[in-house]
Amino acid sequence: MREAILAASEGAWAQAVAQDGSEREGAQVCELSGALALPRWPTGTRLICRRERPHPGAQLSFTDHDGHRFQCFITDQEDSDIAALEARHRQHARVEDRIRCARDTGLQNLPFR
Repeated sequence: MREAILAASEGAWAQAVAQDGSEREGAQVCELSGALALPRWPTGTRLICRRERPHPGAQLSFTDHDGHRFQCFITDQEDSDIAALEARHRQHARVEDRIRCARDTGLQNLPFR
């Protein structure tokens, strides 16, 4: 996967967008489905990658490249706007994180219906 990310041409990267549709500064997305063989995944599986500059003061790790962090996800959605698709994915991940944190703090023990 790392080789496919690094082989992506600069023209393959599209500007990432926030949930409100505005451009996310320092973040781009690209589709890597054609660059990797995904034989065990169902037909129609797509691999989307986001690269972004870490926030000021963040430590870079050994997997970061050229000052960018990379995050990939797979989807079977056919949306041709990969920036909107990535924003939707990021928004859903935020919801899942809130649920996880709520459970970790004991919220599962409260009597909710």
